[in-house]
Amino acid sequence: MPHNAETEALIKRLMLLPALMELDNQTQVATAIGVGYKNWNHTLNTGDLSFNTAKAIVRAIPGMDLDWVTWGVEDGLAMRLQKRLAELQAPPAHPNTSPRSRRR
Repeated sequence: MPHNAETEALIKRLMLLPALMELDNQTQVATAIGVGYKNWNHTLNTGDLSFNTAKAIVRAIPGMDLDWVTWGVEDGLAMRLQKRLAELQAPPAHPNTSPRSRRR
């Protein structure tokens, strides 16, 4: 069953957590927030985020805000997290092409 836009946005935010937490993968995120991996994997696949899991994310990341976790509102995030999110969500830079490659 396809997700609605709100659920897709939540899942995308959750997928950013390894980078925000400076971890290598979602297994490490589950461990860091104190959630079993099967529960965490279910959350990532369905967007079914419990209030307890949302609170666990906020407790595990200094400067995190419940409004960002649940709704994507960045106002309450620590400035360093806002900056890091902006970096993570920026479109990838395109490599510069040399003048020679443009003259085909």
